[in-house]
Amino acid sequence: MKKLTIYISVILLVIVAAVGYHFSFPVKEDCSNLKTCIDEWLNRGQSVAYSHNITLYDSITLGNLTYIPMEVDEEIGYVLLNRSITGRYKISRSSHGSGSFRNGIVEISNQKYLLLIGRNTFGKITTVKFTLDINHEYEIDVPKQKVFLEYTEVDNDAQIGPVLLDKITLFNAEGREVTSEFDLSGGSIQ
Repeated sequence: MKKLTIYISVILLVIVAAVGYHFSFPVKEDCSNLKTCIDEWLNRGQSVAYSHNITLYDSITLGNLTYIPMEVDEEIGYVLLNRSITGRYKISRSSHGSGSFRNGIVEISNQKYLLLIGRNTFGKITTVKFTLDINHEYEIDVPKQKVFLEYTEVDNDAQIGPVLLDKITLFNAEGREVTSEFDLSGGSIQ
């Protein structure tokens, strides 16, 4: 009888742990409830909830992390989702604010990536060049989209964090530098 009680207790503990794990990832596999989850995330710690105007754009997935560019009340930003073994997601991080661009070098599964989120509504930018140092230059092609997210792999010796604004150059379709025509301020991607 004592063995049966222990056995049932272990099974109940496993079930409770599995249910708890499942619900710690509140975003459904198809992300159909993502806007609601983002709104709740943005309101965490607030005494009065505010209903944000959230627009989501095309995402990229690197390993078990998914970066989704977004506009929150017309400010550009992103939300980072972490995928569980059950296929559901939880929000790991988000950021939004004024400015038209966000960039950053991140490391995922021992590979480093340079990510760029920005606005290119009128298609004036076709390429962005990042000069990290004399030995490390990277280019990202930019689509003509209201808000885009693009990335490229970078060498593993690249520093994690945002790329300084003076290391970023924007080019148009003719290959002419157009950096001075844009406000590069914004923020970083982590």
